[in-house]
Amino acid sequence: MEVNKKTLMVVDSNALIHRAYHALPGLVDPKGVLVNAVYGFCLIFLKAIDDIKPDYIVATFDVKGKTFRHEEFEEYKAQRKKNPDNFYEQIPMVKDFLKSFGVMILEKEGFEADDIIGTVCEKFKDEDINIIVVTGDLDTLQLLTEQVNVWTLKKGISNSVVYDIKAFEDKYNLRVDQFVDFKALKGDPSDNIPGVKGIGEKTAIEILNKYQSLDQLYRNIDSYLSESNISAKDKKLLTILKENEDEAMFSRHLSAIKKDVDVEVTMEDIKFDFKSKEKVLSFLREKGFNSLVVKLNGYDRESNQKDKKAVRKVIKIKEIDSGVEFIKGFDEQHSHLFIFENKHLNLPGDGLVSFYKSDDQWNIFKTINWIPAISLGKIVPFTYDSKNLYHKYFDSFKEVLFYDFKIAFWLLDPDRKDYSIEALVKKFNIKSDKSISFVQNYELEDWINLFDNIMNVIDNRIINLKLDRVLHEIEKPLTPILVKMEKQGIGLNIKELKKVKDKIHLEILTLEEEIYDLTQEKFNINSPKQLSEVLFNKLKLSTKGLAKTTTKNISTNSDELEKIIDSHPAIAKILKFKELKKLENSFLDTLPNFIDENNKIHTTFVQTGTATGRLSSDTPNLQNIPTKGDNGKLVRKAFEASEGYDLISFDYSQMELRIAAKLADDKTMLNAFETGKDFHRYTASLVNHIDYDKVTREQRNKAKALNFGIIYGMGVRSFAQSAGISKEEARIFAEEYFEIYSGLRKFIDGLKLKAREKSYCETLYGRKRFLPFIGGFGFQAAFEERIAINMPIQGLAADIIKKAMIKIDEYLKANHFENDIRLILQIHDELIFEVKANVQDKEIFNIIDKMMEENELGILLKVDKTRAKNWGELKV
Repeated sequence: MEVNKKTLMVVDSNALIHRAYHALPGLVDPKGVLVNAVYGFCLIFLKAIDDIKPDYIVATFDVKGKTFRHEEFEEYKAQRKKNPDNFYEQIPMVKDFLKSFGVMILEKEGFEADDIIGTVCEKFKDEDINIIVVTGDLDTLQLLTEQVNVWTLKKGISNSVVYDIKAFEDKYNLRVDQFVDFKALKGDPSDNIPGVKGIGEKTAIEILNKYQSLDQLYRNIDSYLSESNISAKDKKLLTILKENEDEAMFSRHLSAIKKDVDVEVTMEDIKFDFKSKEKVLSFLREKGFNSLVVKLNGYDRESNQKDKKAVRKVIKIKEIDSGVEFIKGFDEQHSHLFIFENKHLNLPGDGLVSFYKSDDQWNIFKTINWIPAISLGKIVPFTYDSKNLYHKYFDSFKEVLFYDFKIAFWLLDPDRKDYSIEALVKKFNIKSDKSISFVQNYELEDWINLFDNIMNVIDNRIINLKLDRVLHEIEKPLTPILVKMEKQGIGLNIKELKKVKDKIHLEILTLEEEIYDLTQEKFNINSPKQLSEVLFNKLKLSTKGLAKTTTKNISTNSDELEKIIDSHPAIAKILKFKELKKLENSFLDTLPNFIDENNKIHTTFVQTGTATGRLSSDTPNLQNIPTKGDNGKLVRKAFEASEGYDLISFDYSQMELRIAAKLADDKTMLNAFETGKDFHRYTASLVNHIDYDKVTREQRNKAKALNFGIIYGMGVRSFAQSAGISKEEARIFAEEYFEIYSGLRKFIDGLKLKAREKSYCETLYGRKRFLPFIGGFGFQAAFEERIAINMPIQGLAADIIKKAMIKIDEYLKANHFENDIRLILQIHDELIFEVKANVQDKEIFNIIDKMMEENELGILLKVDKTRAKNWGELKV
């Protein structure tokens, strides 16, 4: 969290009251009323105020009655014993105490306090404030961000601890975004959330460290299970996970804190302006809390605020007032320029600090903003997280390309998830005068010395590993383009989305009634336990061939239900219900949370999010919007071009297969692309020894599964499963395939051999993945062998499309088309632009030319173009 920012304290009241009630012995007020929970809450609240010194406070409460979680899962918290009446009688007293402080209280029928907390954090995420959640339990750890910390209690009610992202990672050995998946796997006995039976905390952490997320796990679980070198332990664990997919995903849904509860609150509403103690003192005296009266009398808000905002001394060597003078004094031959945001370094003040060394003296220039007139020319400044600087100071730096330590760190270690400065220093053993774990003690000189050391170590490694080309030619110029895309955003027609949501919700309700009629039972279709009970105990449907869960129940996940779809008319409707419910939960309920005042959604393109070099998308993930099915298309239709513009999609056709053909120099493969044939049909005709025109859909699908599977290192077992054929048939098919594409086989064998020799694989541009276990035995070695096949192909595809984005951006700027043709999305091998309706076809084809200009590699690229008013009408 950043120092010198104002702070919002969000109080999880029920959790604190519950903690106090069970931690303290019976305590009564002068009237004989039990007040132990009230006393404990007041004690915790005053301690939190003293620790945090908030500028804003809001208190959240649960509301008596069922929540939406109870409606979806009847067993939710069912095992909890009801607290005695004298517990609930103390809640109104706590509210009176908060009101005496002038604290706003938020609660909402049908939701828990955690959901209100999540909503408050979401509502104020763009405010320039720190947010600290004060709670008695750890469920809210899933809300941790750079802006949000969690203040909670250790044993009893007197000792507190603050969790930030680092403290969380140290405690759990997980990323914050994995916490909900962690809870989904291990379950939560206190809330009766089932999780996956047999999976405890340790195993859940191991699963997430290996597979990253539930989504990635279940998206690839069949592939993981089909690996030839999979250990018996891993196979058993993955089988359990597959059998319990519904339980895991439903548990995650129950565990996730809502962030879109309909509550109204403004910063003005929750401003903490404690000018008079009299109301609070009156309350404390009435309850007989004399020790708290003494404590409150010692509380001086004004002096505490002064302490909070105390400025640490900054040692200045030579501070220069003029930006022009500062740059003129810079000698590119003998020094390096550093530019950082003050707050990013926990330094006092707003704006930027820039520094370089000359004549053994550091020259410093501090300003609120860089003067746009100052030209850096060919000077490449060093920074950390240049994307952040571009977003805040785009007009000043839009023509500047930064040497970004974060990007360089990612290129040097692309498989890690933590690219913080602390992780960088630890990874490369960089000399630091002070412990990087205590950055709050850093002064300007400490940062200068640290970054000078980082620059020397990182740049030498980049050069020695020949990563300088991919850094300077691709990643460095790409960052400001991504910022422009994020700032531009894409329009979301909220009315159209609501129509889709209403339509889907009505379908879900209709399906529910139809399922109840067909099964003659009203039950929670979302509950795997209840669904299994109805299908296999009540209806007595055959369970032959169906997988079992760890609890020995018959699995009701979609894959298993597909096997018995003809056994009862309810099954097809249950499958449809599951599909629509997932669509509703994942997209229709969440997308409106991201819309801005201009009806646009601004995704974040994560440059360091994948090991292959591909971009990923986050908050929200627009690369994951459904592409198939009528309902998925309806969701995409809600994404529209701005008024006066069209959307145009430019999609590389079968890009990775074309790259593989060229890299392998396989004449048979190249012939297919050169003659314009459908490559999957072409492959099927050769493997099955039939005419191209006589290939059936089934034959083409088998060939397609193998074509794509080969470049992902797919084995025979995985291919058999993907194509829906026997293992023996898959083996014969694969042998015939490699007889035909012998050049590809030789290329793949060469990739594996080269990777074993070097312990890394790379693209033609030098992007690398390091493979320390390749050539060994076990799951990790087999996994790295697949990487050695895939990464040179998929990584090169990422390099090519990124270079295309850079060339297009240069072309648009040079021809003053930036307002007429705007890149807004990159979806894997596809670029989507907003283009003014009157833009001529000539300019459109110029963009295609830029995308196909990668002829230094000689790859026969092909780009498909589609134009429409909304995303759903673009060809998929």
